[in-house]
Amino acid sequence: MRRGALPAHRTATVCGSAEGVDDDVWLPIPRAHSAAHGDTNPGYAHWLASEGMEAPFTVAVEIPLVGDERRKNWAKTVTNVDDSLATGWAFDGDFIATGGIQDVELGSVVLVYGEKGSRTNPAIEARVYTVNSDATLSLRASARGRAWARTLRDTIEELLAEVGEAPIERLGWSPDLMRYSDEAIAEEANRRKLL
Repeated sequence: MRRGALPAHRTATVCGSAEGVDDDVWLPIPRAHSAAHGDTNPGYAHWLASEGMEAPFTVAVEIPLVGDERRKNWAKTVTNVDDSLATGWAFDGDFIATGGIQDVELGSVVLVYGEKGSRTNPAIEARVYTVNSDATLSLRASARGRAWARTLRDTIEELLAEVGEAPIERLGWSPDLMRYSDEAIAEEANRRKLL
């Protein structure tokens, strides 16, 4: 391995500033790594906040393997549904690996497909899950047989509508705010650039 190269199973992290990188640039460093090594660089989330964007909150969940691992199986985080199609092509989104742990955005709708049986007459099963904040999946629907896509299409559309309709609710002043310290309130006001 050449000098400075990382093994394929590791992700690159940088402590402090790197050669050729300005000290003003915030590099993506995992928080656990930053805290363990005494780094002051808060990482990717700070950079996104400084740009007026929010980092998607991901959780590590185990994506189940449906069917036989020797047959066709896949999983996808569904972001959109095409009403004009009644096949698996109706579901837009990114593919993720099955049978292992994957980092998936909180609240995502995950479609898992698998086959078992013979190659000429496979037994098809598809399941729809939602990702919970405690790194678990909630089974929302399942279907078997060749009409699985049309069977699940309406359910997935409803789940995507639920996710899209759940904005962050902003509350007004309440006595509950009294339990927060002045420093915590000032820090939040600075984060929101209110002061």
